[in-house]
Amino acid sequence: MTVLPPPVRSEDPESQKASPKTCRCLDYCLVFSMVLLTMVVGTMGVFYMTWERSHFEKSIGERIEIDKLRNSAQLVIDSEQIVDEHINWSTSDVDGTFLGQDFSYDHRTQELLVKKTGYYYIYSQIALKHISKDHFTEERDLTVSVLRKDRENAILKLNIHIGPSSNRSSLSSFSASIQYLSANTKLKVQLRTSHKITDWHFDNSFMGLFWFSERLTGSLQSE
Repeated sequence: MTVLPPPVRSEDPESQKASPKTCRCLDYCLVFSMVLLTMVVGTMGVFYMTWERSHFEKSIGERIEIDKLRNSAQLVIDSEQIVDEHINWSTSDVDGTFLGQDFSYDHRTQELLVKKTGYYYIYSQIALKHISKDHFTEERDLTVSVLRKDRENAILKLNIHIGPSSNRSSLSSFSASIQYLSANTKLKVQLRTSHKITDWHFDNSFMGLFWFSERLTGSLQSE
C-alpha cells in the first residue's frame, strides 16, 4: 500500500508574516478616518449652532425694535424750571424719547393719544436736583398726576416732599401701574406745587407706557 505525503501549501511564508501588519494598517486608517469625520461633523455642528443662535438673537432684537417703534412711547421733560400746572414734554431730539406708531402727542393741549385698545404698563419718574445754596425755611410739596381725560382719578400719582434747608442734592419719585386703555384714550400729566420752587430743577424726569396684551393672564388677574 502506497502512502501519499501530505499536500504542500503553496503560500509564501513571508506573505503570511506580512498579512497581520497590513490588517493593522487598515484598522489604523479606518480609526483615523472615523476620528477625522467626527471632528469635521462636530465643527460643522458648532458652526451651525453659533450661526443659528446669532440669527435668532438678531431676529428677536429686530422684533423688539419693531414693537418699540409701534407699541410704546416715552416722553421726557425738556424744561428744567418747575412751574405750577405746566410741564413741557419732548417727543424727539432728547435722549430717551420715542413715540410709537400707536400714539400721537398734541403739543398744544399736552395730551398723549392712545390709538390701540389693550392693557398697558404705565410708568413715570420725577427727579429733582438742588441748584441753589440758599436755605429755605418753608416745607414744600410737589405732586405729579397722570390722568385720563374722561376720568377724575389719577392713573399714577407721584409725590416729592422738600423739607426746610434740605442737605440733599437730589430727590426723586417713581410709580407704575397696569391699566386697560381703549382706543382714542387721551392721557395728560398735571403738576401741582404747594409753594413756588426756584431752588430745585427737573432732572431725568419722564413718563411712558407700552402695550403688552389684549387681555390679562390669570396670574395678573389674581394680583
